[in-house]
Amino acid sequence: MRQFRQTALLAVATGKSRRGLDDELDIHDAGALFVASRTSDMTQSKPHPQMLLEILHETGFSPDNTIMVGDSALDMQLAQNAGVLGIGVGFGAELETDLVDSGASFCAQTWPELVRHIEGLVA
Repeated sequence: MRQFRQTALLAVATGKSRRGLDDELDIHDAGALFVASRTSDMTQSKPHPQMLLEILHETGFSPDNTIMVGDSALDMQLAQNAGVLGIGVGFGAELETDLVDSGASFCAQTWPELVRHIEGLVA
């Protein structure tokens, strides 16, 4: 993810609590990678679009220049509900078929594949 930080703004929309997210970011020393975040105890949870729409508002981005990467059907439904492009990762919580059935435009099976796909979209 650090390589994306060179060319994009990164944010987190998670079903975790604020404390849970902060703990994860601290463990992985990743807090500085993200410009915004929303958790399920701050706003409506997935697949309601509120958390992603709040991130878009905070960052000044519009849905048409935003990509949501996720590993669950709820992530892909959130992307659709907020009007953003959803990309699934098949090495997470759910199978590729579930992600595609839930609206993923593409499903990467590895980190390098995800990076290549996103680089192709933003080039």
